Amino acid sequence: MRLSLAGILAFDGSVLWQGPPAFWVTPISAGLGFLLAIGLYTPFTAIAGALIGTVGLLLCTSCDRVAGGFLLVVMVALGMLGAGAYSVDARIYGRREVVVPTRHDL
Repeated sequence: MRLSLAGILAFDGSVLWQGPPAFWVTPISAGLGFLLAIGLYTPFTAIAGALIGTVGLLLCTSCDRVAGGFLLVVMVALGMLGAGAYSVDARIYGRREVVVPTRHDL
């Protein structure tokens, strides 16, 4: 999921932004895509991308809002899930594992 979202941002990120200052959207989208691809600061990067994408969707007049909305949902989901086992975040901070304790007092 991280790599597919990174590819969309890197190669197709400026499509949602149709306004005049679109020249700075392409490097920002490519940078966010690169950070997502390597898995560095994934929750922050995904949420920042979702915020930028929301602004882009609100200001866009002739774009596909459904496709952009699905892209935002995937970004938020990735932000909540985290980077995963094969990422720079996992290398720096270690793998996170959720352990649900069993209840023996039933």
